[in-house]
Order: sequence, then C-alpha cells, then structure tokens
Amino acid sequence: MNSFISTDQKTRCSPFELSFPELFDCVVITEIIEHVAHPDEFLVQVSRLLKPGGYVVMTTPNGLYFKNDLPRFSDCPNPEQFESQQFKPNSDGHIFLLWPDEIRSLGIAAGLHVESIELFTSPLMNGHVKLEALLPYLPRSVVRLIDRAVMSLPQVLSKRLAVHTIACYRKPIAIS
Repeated sequence: MNSFISTDQKTRCSPFELSFPELFDCVVITEIIEHVAHPDEFLVQVSRLLKPGGYVVMTTPNGLYFKNDLPRFSDCPNPEQFESQQFKPNSDGHIFLLWPDEIRSLGIAAGLHVESIELFTSPLMNGHVKLEALLPYLPRSVVRLIDRAVMSLPQVLSKRLAVHTIACYRKPIAIS
C-alpha cells in the first residue's frame, strides 16, 4: 500500500497502519475515502480506532452525482490496480465516488451501524455548473435559498444533483 506524509512533513505512514494508545469516541474522515483503492479495508481500519458506541462521521463526493464518470467500487473486481494512484490530492486522486448503497454496505461490512446517510450541496454552491463566477456577486442568502430549493426537489432529481454525501456510523456496544 502507498503511504502519505503527515502535515508536519516528517511522518510517513499508511492509514491502514494507524494505531493509537487509546480508542476514540468519534473519528471524522472528510473527503478521504474516495482517494483510497480499498475503501472497504479503510473503513474496517477506521472502525478499529473506535470505542464501542463511538461514531464515524464521513463526507465524500456523491457517486450518484450526474457529472460522476468514475467507477463504482462494487463494480471493481480488483482494486489493487488503483493502489499506485491512491492518496493523491484534490479530485485528480479520486479513484471511486461511492454511491449511497455502497456507503451503507461498506459500513455494515466494517461492523458499523449506519445511523444516517444524507446528500448535500448543490452544483451551484460547489461551482460545478460554470456559475462559480457569479458566486461572489450573489448574496449568500440567495445562494443558500437556491441550494435548499435544489436539494428539496423530488429525490429522483436531488440525488443526482447533490455533490456530496455525509454518513454517520456507530460502532455497536458489545452485549455480554
């Protein structure tokens, strides 16, 4: 597996090898899982970092987004072919954009309870529809109103227009 260099530029490690002396109440992973060749193994590793009853909050681009042309993780028989590409910054390093059903099944496979999966952010808010030049001139309240209107469209449309996904998982408490 590839490794990445931490923000202090001194520590080289792989997220698959992370360990800490204590477990966490919450692990936040934002805009990371789409850069990983093995998102299933990554989520299993993240779940190992949690105390029982702890939470994972994850954001990632929405695989259902109408401009997505990346493969589904579940359609890839051998993700090893992407290992040399993982951990690249920005959208150049996106390997898979997970679909909501994949986010659910990956969480369950990692031993996590899926608390919620929500789609958010319209293309206008993200500047994906060549309107980013307008954003500095539009009042923020108008942009938020348009974003809420887009996200309140019928689900068949809003799930294709939402740019991002947020998932909340909980590690079950073992009952003895």
